[in-house]
Amino acid sequence: MRHLSRLLVLASLLAFAASLPASAQVAPDDARRTLDVLQDPAIRQGIKEFSNWPTIPQLYVKGELIGGCDIVREMFETGELQQVLSDKGIQTKAA
Repeated sequence: MRHLSRLLVLASLLAFAASLPASAQVAPDDARRTLDVLQDPAIRQGIKEFSNWPTIPQLYVKGELIGGCDIVREMFETGELQQVLSDKGIQTKAA
């Protein structure tokens, strides 16, 4: 669990996902990270327990769980996700 807490502190935007294409990988020292939970079973199970959220993917912004795929997609479609990112000081590119 300490490893997960450290990851959440280091990255301003962190997505835990499964089976990422190479193009989705982000440099490990970048403030925006995506982790493939299938590469590490301890992280896969640990993040579910840490967040008390049973499914993957999970999106965190500045250490706060935003939600899973359906919630994040809905937030994006309504503009709420962009507002959360802006409120947390994370710049986004126009889609």
